[in-house]
Amino acid sequence: MNSLFIAANIIKRAFRNKKELLALTVLPVIVIAMMTFISGRDVAENHEVLYLNLDGGIYGEALVQYLENQDSVITKELELGEYGDLSQSGKADYLLMIPDDFSERIQSDKETEIVIYSNGTELFYKTLSVDINHFVEGLYAISAQGSVESISAFLESLKQPTLTVDFRTAGIDVANNEIESKMTSMGFVLTFIMLLVFVSMGTLMEDKKRLTLARIFT
Repeated sequence: MNSLFIAANIIKRAFRNKKELLALTVLPVIVIAMMTFISGRDVAENHEVLYLNLDGGIYGEALVQYLENQDSVITKELELGEYGDLSQSGKADYLLMIPDDFSERIQSDKETEIVIYSNGTELFYKTLSVDINHFVEGLYAISAQGSVESISAFLESLKQPTLTVDFRTAGIDVANNEIESKMTSMGFVLTFIMLLVFVSMGTLMEDKKRLTLARIFT
């Protein structure tokens, strides 16, 4: 029962002290609002993909159009010199090169390779790589059928879902999203608990200094 009396006394003291009341009520609200704003801004952030298209064929152009159609991707075409400088300096978040024989190798049903440099987030890099691979597989299928006219319809069908991690629903990505959400909630709770501990310790130390600590135990 003594612990209940102690807690009740601390609460009464906190509500009489404007500074402690402010710390217990307004400060957590401000922190939560700031974290919500920052989290929302991160989710809505677009990713800049710089690319060098050395291929003069229709399939290289189709890949560029595919990237440009994605809401979460900002594309910028580079010259050869710019690409070399950025690949060495590592200043670009996502750097992509379409080789000069890209269309030719697809039409010949030979394996092709797209080079991607990444200094950005690992999750979006994996998403970008997987989605580009799937798109290129579709180009191989179109080439095998000999229906080049189908590229426009293929691009139209791939506009949704967009290239964003929000649409990754399998395995580790979902687990990571759930863990991040729980960690944020736990952070808010721990912040509030630490404020309570801080206020409680301050109250107890003040009572001890004034020699009134014994009153709350009796």
